[in-house]
Amino acid sequence: MIRILQLTLPILQKAVPFGLLFALIISFITRKKTIRFFLFYFYLFVLSYITIFSRTPRPIQIDLMPFSTLSVLPDNLIYYFENMALFIPLGFFLALLTKRKSREIIFIGFLVSLGIEITQVVFSLGYGQMDDLIANTLGTAIGVLCTRFVKH
Repeated sequence: MIRILQLTLPILQKAVPFGLLFALIISFITRKKTIRFFLFYFYLFVLSYITIFSRTPRPIQIDLMPFSTLSVLPDNLIYYFENMALFIPLGFFLALLTKRKSREIIFIGFLVSLGIEITQVVFSLGYGQMDDLIANTLGTAIGVLCTRFVKH
């Protein structure tokens, strides 16, 4: 039981703040675009805070080896889920609020993730990792798929 708490607590604290989860639920329920846009901007604020503004400076480190985080410790699979969960709302809201094709939205998710990674490296706020790009892009794709349950 303690092991489960150790594994799940970081996910709840870092990746999906309860307010953001609540915002997604409201977005499922309501059909008003103004509320969805407000929730999308709120999500962007939370995303930028978690990935950039809450960070403290650290030495620059870049890791371009795909899945290298998994090779360090198997428990780091949770790291992937945190990153995916963080980007699910991006794919969800972009698919819901725009008329772009799924592959365009997924590419936008990749570009947003790349922008965050570059910002973290340039300002020494995190590690530039290929794993982040992979997980974040997958999260965006999952978010796009989730809109199939909302759209008619």
